[in-house]
Amino acid sequence: MAHQSDQGDGVLLLKRLLSIGAATACLSFGALVPAAHAADTGCFLWDASGSNCNSGYVTVYVSEDQNVQFTLVQDGSGQIIAICTWTDGTQVPCIHGQRYSNTPGYPQLLRPEGWWSSSRHCYMFETDALPTDPFFQSISGGATNGKLYFCQLPDPIAGPSPYVWAENPPEPADGVYIELTARAVQTLNLHGITVGMTPPVAQTDPNAIGLVGAPTWLWVKDPTAQTWGPAAASSSSNSLTVSVSAMSKKVTWDVGDGTPPIICYSAGTAWQPGYGTQPSPDCGRPSGYQQSGTYPVSAKTHWVIDWSSNNGKSGQVAMDLTTTTTVTIAEAQVINR
Repeated sequence: MAHQSDQGDGVLLLKRLLSIGAATACLSFGALVPAAHAADTGCFLWDASGSNCNSGYVTVYVSEDQNVQFTLVQDGSGQIIAICTWTDGTQVPCIHGQRYSNTPGYPQLLRPEGWWSSSRHCYMFETDALPTDPFFQSISGGATNGKLYFCQLPDPIAGPSPYVWAENPPEPADGVYIELTARAVQTLNLHGITVGMTPPVAQTDPNAIGLVGAPTWLWVKDPTAQTWGPAAASSSSNSLTVSVSAMSKKVTWDVGDGTPPIICYSAGTAWQPGYGTQPSPDCGRPSGYQQSGTYPVSAKTHWVIDWSSNNGKSGQVAMDLTTTTTVTIAEAQVINR
């Protein structure tokens, strides 16, 4: 391996940031990753609009008895990167491209990306070395099974990157699966719902005014795969493929008047003129608003994303997407003047 290949500006920026912060800290990429709080439920970073993510944290369930929190960042090209941790606490991308060009006379790297190995603390690249090659046997101790890998140290760690022999393919770090999950979810273009509400909100009817005391109906207006689910996609790195299936499980509504949030486990029922002043059968509140005014309204959609890999791993990611708007309420006699 002779020389390092050029890195993009975003990755160089990532390099400069890798040596700071704790393992679960949210790294700052200017406006790409706004400040997050430890209590945030979690979301991905594919859209900077106000109706989507505002946190760099995701809560990841990698097994039935282990909850691991990963930090996701974006490089200059918008690529999502999951952060793994080296032995001294240095943060490194969980998937990395090769830093060196192939050198004649040495085994060649077969894949453009390497996966972080938590046990070997390097990026593992499969090579084309054959078990009959003397170089292979010098590393394997004479073994003629398994494969030879190039163990690339992370930036900015200095030192030689050795070849290693492994009888079985090295297990990728958990973050590798999470990064591929995030890449797959990014292609789904999930976003906050369009708020369906009686009285109508400014998002759908800027001139609407509701009545004090009228029942409040809440629903997901015109749900799609991107706002409610189900939605499915996959992402691959080398021979590893992660498939995801995303579905909304509930919506937490805050109608802005200081009353407790309303949690609905369905998309709700859309109000129709024939319903009159009946209360919603599944999502809303019979008493409505009690005072005139303009109120902030938010609808937080809680997504559950199941993921599975082609090597038998599986898990689940929780993610929230929030839509905000306003509603204006007035007394009936004021509207009739």
